Amino acid sequence: MKVRKSCFLFWTLITLMSLALIHPANAKDKKLTTGLSIFYGTQISKDPLWSSSSKYDWNYTILCPSMNWRSGRLGIYLEGAIGKYNFYGTRDTYSLGICAMTAYDLIKFNRYSLFVELGPGVAWWNKTPSRKLVNSNKGLLGRIQYGTGFEFPIKDKVSLTLSYRFTHDSGFPKGDIGANTHGILLGIKSTKDIQ
Repeated sequence: MKVRKSCFLFWTLITLMSLALIHPANAKDKKLTTGLSIFYGTQISKDPLWSSSSKYDWNYTILCPSMNWRSGRLGIYLEGAIGKYNFYGTRDTYSLGICAMTAYDLIKFNRYSLFVELGPGVAWWNKTPSRKLVNSNKGLLGRIQYGTGFEFPIKDKVSLTLSYRFTHDSGFPKGDIGANTHGILLGIKSTKDIQ
């Protein structure tokens, strides 16, 4: 539990520092990007990074609208999440969430890029299948996301993204196992320059 809280705090600080870096007064290539992505993921038992439980199996489908501010290789964006967990053997759990993500282009060539992303956020579930899995207070959860992927242009100022994404939802601040989901995110983005 202490590791999760430390990671959450660390990613929150990184995101806030990125916000300060991305809007310097002298930045020449600031851009605003809006996007819409679809995520599909599933639980992987015995996850090496986070304790998980093979007792609970699920898949997770979400729609993710986003707004991204970029300067050079660094970007910060708000990403929404409207979706549904399908816990096998129980009724579906519906979720809403928002994350403040930081993205960095590791490799960039013209408008093609290989990027990494991470960020903290909050989520709300209408119910939980077990308090041992997610011990939520009135449905509120903490969320950590990270991933890596590719962005490639399809026409002027419009691009597609394809990425791996890990999402961890956990009770806040009470201890629980947490729901760890690994999946694929496919999205489309439209960019415009900011003066």
